[in-house]
Amino acid sequence: MMSNTSEGDFKRNRLFFEANQAFGFYHPKVAALKGHIFLVESLGASWVIKGYDDEERALRQLNIAKALKQEGFSKGLTYQRFPSGKYIVYGQGLYWLCMEQLQKRREVHFRSSKDRQGVSELLHRFHKEARQIQSLDLPAYALLSHWERRFDRFTKSHSLSQFNEALGGHTTKALLKAGDEALDRLQKEPLREMEKKAVRQKQWIHRDTASHNFIIISENQYYLIDFDLASTGPVGYDWLQLATRFLPWLDWSFAALAEEPYFAPYMDQSWFLAGLLYPSDVYRDWHVSQQKKSHRSIQWFLKMHSFEKRLRFIADVRKTLG
Repeated sequence: MMSNTSEGDFKRNRLFFEANQAFGFYHPKVAALKGHIFLVESLGASWVIKGYDDEERALRQLNIAKALKQEGFSKGLTYQRFPSGKYIVYGQGLYWLCMEQLQKRREVHFRSSKDRQGVSELLHRFHKEARQIQSLDLPAYALLSHWERRFDRFTKSHSLSQFNEALGGHTTKALLKAGDEALDRLQKEPLREMEKKAVRQKQWIHRDTASHNFIIISENQYYLIDFDLASTGPVGYDWLQLATRFLPWLDWSFAALAEEPYFAPYMDQSWFLAGLLYPSDVYRDWHVSQQKKSHRSIQWFLKMHSFEKRLRFIADVRKTLG
């Protein structure tokens, strides 16, 4: 997706990439994709260039890709040397990586049962093969503290009254209650022990299982990209997040989710059910819609979520929890 970058910005980007000899580009054509991500074409070749504000983060992405490939996980990103021969180039306050351009055949969409299955199989394979990696340690992820911060930010937001006005008092109260109840239940679950075990067992999680982070380059050939949030943690955390991505396309049906491959082992685990109560996506999307530079509006937010079905789903989860 092209960003709303002005013609002047495009010219400055081209001049930057051309002038910095550390890249090694010759008269490049530059297109902004999003954020600090650019498509660069030069001498008949094309690359995707991504900038990081921290050298350690850039190096971690490079090492993640290398480690996964060494273990046989070929369905992820491959980083390449710049034409200059360097893997990481510093410029304009950012550390830049160069990756292969994967040619998408079509978009992945979770409304498709075939795509849900393909994505699930790929995520399972990522978890399995990442466990073999002993040479690289990723930051440990603590789910409860992350969700507590998100809930606190949401409840203290100056726009909460606007949220209440858009959704109505009943729905607002129900979503706040669900979040509070989920956190209360999760505090009683052995999440810390699970997370420590995950560190010992070298369990990796992706942590951003949105559909746009899966690419189809040919029929049945799914790729997993964007490991910026990759961490050490229980693999069930990825399945919990993916469940909230699938559920809008499963009509928020608890029974339908249980029938999806790879979810069955979690459907009777109390921590997973408590996690399903927590409307993390609602809090996140509302926050995004309130950002000044965001192209996402309140209308987008309301269109994205089916609150009546969501509240029925929450009731079903509560019934299962007892």
